[in-house]
Amino acid sequence: MSGATVVLVDRESGEERITSSIFGQYSFQSLPEADYLLWVRKPTFRTAREVVKVAANSTVQQDVEIEKRMLYGFGGAMASVLIEEEPLMKAIKAGDIETVRTLVFAPPKFGKIARATSYLPEAVELGNRQIVEVLLQAGADPNFRGNGKDPALLSLSQKATPELIHDLILAGARLNARDDYGDNAVMTAARSNNTAALKELIGAGAQLNATDSAGETALFAAARSNGSEALVLLLEAGINVNARNESGDTALMAMLSDGTFENFKTLLDRGADTGLLNDDGKTALLLAAENEDPQIAKLLIEMGANIDVQDLNGETALMIAASTGHNQNVVLLMNSGAGLNVTDSDGETALMKAAMGGRVECLQALLGRGADPTLRDKEGKTALAHAQESNEGEIVKLLKSRGAPE
Repeated sequence: MSGATVVLVDRESGEERITSSIFGQYSFQSLPEADYLLWVRKPTFRTAREVVKVAANSTVQQDVEIEKRMLYGFGGAMASVLIEEEPLMKAIKAGDIETVRTLVFAPPKFGKIARATSYLPEAVELGNRQIVEVLLQAGADPNFRGNGKDPALLSLSQKATPELIHDLILAGARLNARDDYGDNAVMTAARSNNTAALKELIGAGAQLNATDSAGETALFAAARSNGSEALVLLLEAGINVNARNESGDTALMAMLSDGTFENFKTLLDRGADTGLLNDDGKTALLLAAENEDPQIAKLLIEMGANIDVQDLNGETALMIAASTGHNQNVVLLMNSGAGLNVTDSDGETALMKAAMGGRVECLQALLGRGADPTLRDKEGKTALAHAQESNEGEIVKLLKSRGAPE
């Protein structure tokens, strides 16, 4: 039997019913030296025989893998007698420490380490330090990765305490372990704005500037969160405020779509560079021009952002604001001295962008400040010609009333 023992237990009574010893005709040479405890509902002779057949023909590392083979390996009536949820998981979710201890340590003890390891991430996510301690005492491996599980430290939530993290580290948890997306514990804690967890991780020497599969550091996660405490803590700890992701965006740029104004201001106050360009040649101001709220663009301008900077297509913030119809940004940029008649790589002006997009309010604001309706793009088209091509009747009428040429 190669030292392996498979025991079936009635999940309702908890009583041991059938062991693999009665199936001597099956070889267990493929099983590692371990014990396997499988909880099933009303185990029968047929169930036991099929389980042993699966186990004997599977190279497995955990009892849960056999359970999965049980679930997906049989059809019809057989599926109805197989495992649903092990009582240990129910006890962990309920915070029932004594039941967890009983199930892990009381006879039968087969598969103790495998079960403790399998459910450690759930206990960590729930933030129950006492249950985590019980599982670690049972030999749970905090670095195990497999069966859809990540190392335990990557399950940190807002509920995780410094003491719980300290216990995991003492048990050998690797500080810089990653999941399939490249996330580490620092990123996980930053995303949930758990400053207590962050302090413990940073104090233990976790890497701050590690990047995930998108090239983003924990700073990006903190910047996008609803709170600012984790962001401030990371910045004070020395994380690179101008780190870029795989698209060339900094955290300042990346958070514009889903961050808070407070976090945006925090990044600027802590030295975020407003002049950096991403891979599309856009600065934070160019990206902010697409935002309906003008206070972000206003803050960038106050911090010295180049108001007439152009992206790879030659577009300025004023052109972007005009084409998207964000008139408050249009007015803000004009009040700040943005060039009214600057042209992009196609020779188009902000007025033309507003005309072809049907942005009446923006067009009126631009004309009111002196934008030139007589200018032509590289194809010889004026703002009026663009409006006619786009069937923007109201804008055509407005431009003609101003004497704009076709």
